[in-house]
Amino acid sequence: ELVGVFCTQMPPESKPVEITEMQPLLVKAEQTMNTAVDFYMQGSGTCTTVLDPMSWEIMMEKVNSVDYLFYQAQMEFALLTHGYSQTWLNNSAMGLEEHKGFLVIEAGKPALADALWSFKQAWDAYRATDAERLLSLQIAYILLNPFPTGEKDKLDRASGDEQYHLVHKQYHPTYRDILYARNYYDIFFFDLGGNLIYSVYKELDYATNFLADGPGEWKDSGLGKAFRAAVANPDGINVIDWEPYGPSYGALASFLSTGVRRAGELIGVFCTQLPPEFTPRNSSARLETGTQEMNKLFEDYKFGGLPAHPPPSELISWKLFNLSDIWTGLGDDFAKPPTEDVLSKVVAKSADFASSAAALSTATQDLAYAQVPTLPGYKMSLAAANLAQLQKIQRNLVLIQTGGYDAFRSSLLTDITVFEQNQALLRNGNMNRRLAQSDIARTESYEGLAMLDAAD
Repeated sequence: ELVGVFCTQMPPESKPVEITEMQPLLVKAEQTMNTAVDFYMQGSGTCTTVLDPMSWEIMMEKVNSVDYLFYQAQMEFALLTHGYSQTWLNNSAMGLEEHKGFLVIEAGKPALADALWSFKQAWDAYRATDAERLLSLQIAYILLNPFPTGEKDKLDRASGDEQYHLVHKQYHPTYRDILYARNYYDIFFFDLGGNLIYSVYKELDYATNFLADGPGEWKDSGLGKAFRAAVANPDGINVIDWEPYGPSYGALASFLSTGVRRAGELIGVFCTQLPPEFTPRNSSARLETGTQEMNKLFEDYKFGGLPAHPPPSELISWKLFNLSDIWTGLGDDFAKPPTEDVLSKVVAKSADFASSAAALSTATQDLAYAQVPTLPGYKMSLAAANLAQLQKIQRNLVLIQTGGYDAFRSSLLTDITVFEQNQALLRNGNMNRRLAQSDIARTESYEGLAMLDAAD
């Protein structure tokens, strides 16, 4: 007698797969195999799993950059979603015109010509050669300056009875006030020989030479272009577009320059470094550049595109391909038109991406330490993590401002505290115990300390 029905629900994997369902996966597999074959045919990489110190250093630098690139991509996407990027670009354009107008007015003032002329006379009298002036003035106004990096402008005059210090005391407060009032990054005076005879902030460009064929370290920079443009076009306002500037620790810098005349005769160049808030932010371009950089990073390290190497261990390979798979889906999202729905989707994947990135970093760091114990891998990872932490804070601030992400407010204090603790560890080290993989040496170089000061 029939008393009921017994039924089972088959597992999903038992479902017959249609050819049409397999097609996208087959295409992806074919593309991956072709890429691997192409790299093999080109001879990139090596079969050895023992890497030299330089290869490990490059690998750790690249692998540890993925969190930063991901948070940056999220921030740019958020700015595009809410139209802030275009507003920023418009404000930058208006700010540029405003500062060009100021330069026209300032360059026509007799007071500027008097100041530049006085600095030039004092510069010539200070020492016998430009090389001696460079060394002595950088010692007086940078090395022996009692104020910390970023506050060197607070010194009105250095010690000594040279005329240069008297001229500096006379004019420096005026141009420092102008810098503060207009929020310039810096203000510069040049003589026609290309010497930077005065600057407000006294960065490492101070007292160096900017002639195209001169000995100056920064002559090929944006400031060098600004000086030479003003010499070629002294009666116009010359605009040098934004590009990384070494003395400002690689920050983007844009310069305006014009010639200065005294009684009709050209005597030098007046130049300003534009305020950081006028940096144009083209989020579309930055998002595209960042995603392309991430795509290339994964391709190089999966297949061995020089100077990268293929994964040197099975564990690293597994972690790398796992993170790459997560990024593939995110990359597709970032390529879509910026909307709230897509933004929410990529933000929701943050924890998964960060966890997988940390697993890859740890695996890489462990093997690097095993092969090259002298490599400061832990310190490199911590520095990269802190850069990503700073980018994460910026992303969170943007998301909070756009609305709908108030939950990030509660984590801001924690994120900032973690950043500050990492900064202290990078600065002071932790070598007061037995040697271990997580040892961090104290940062003692001037450049390293200056970079930490700038990050603070």
